[in-house]
Amino acid sequence: MILHGMLPYVEGSRFTVRSHNPPPPGSIKKLHHLTKEAKIERSKILPLKRCILHLPSGGSDGNYMVTFEVVNNIRAGPDHDAQVVAVRVLDSGPAFPEHLKGVGLVVAKLYYPLFSDHAGDDDTDPFLWLARQYEREAASYHRLSDLQGSVIPVFYGSYSLELPVEGSPS
Repeated sequence: MILHGMLPYVEGSRFTVRSHNPPPPGSIKKLHHLTKEAKIERSKILPLKRCILHLPSGGSDGNYMVTFEVVNNIRAGPDHDAQVVAVRVLDSGPAFPEHLKGVGLVVAKLYYPLFSDHAGDDDTDPFLWLARQYEREAASYHRLSDLQGSVIPVFYGSYSLELPVEGSPS
């Protein structure tokens, strides 16, 4: 169960993720500044509830699932929009992606809006900000694919993770 302020990515935790096809670059047209309505919402609704109200949009689900186990936190916790953890890739069945076979330990970057600054004085909408960061990073890895494994890390794809939330029906 996820509660605000609790880090779900602790050593030994296992998660099953679904492959995700990110939105094309530039598809998020809205500015990442808070609207008047979002400022009011921010002052009245807890961040966890806001995360549920603002589920990620754009892109589409892929065709395979991967299970991983958290080995170590590299940079995780409050005030980090993206959580960076070392994970062990575990085979998760017949739909396991070919490009991950034989891969053991990798670094996973998880865009996690719950730990974004929801109470700060800045004017940034954390949901739009993270969506834009994800879109740009995925596009960059695809564009620089010839450099993967030499100048930049190998990109094993984008994935989506759903976490249970206390008090949520699902």
